[in-house]
Amino acid sequence: MGEVEESREIPLQNVIKVKFLYIFFNSLFQIRVNFTIYASRNKKVITNYYSCYKINKIRR
Repeated sequence: MGEVEESREIPLQNVIKVKFLYIFFNSLFQIRVNFTIYASRNKKVITNYYSCYKINKIRR
């Protein structure tokens, strides 16, 4: 009986891992999509900020 329980436990862990990975990658993809949408909406602001950052780097 002990062997059966062990063989049952391992697939469950694998399922949890797969679900976790799926959720993790899904959220990463969602963040990327949201950021690209945000960036396309506020392109001017981001480019201004980036150019200021570069100028500050050069000054140092």
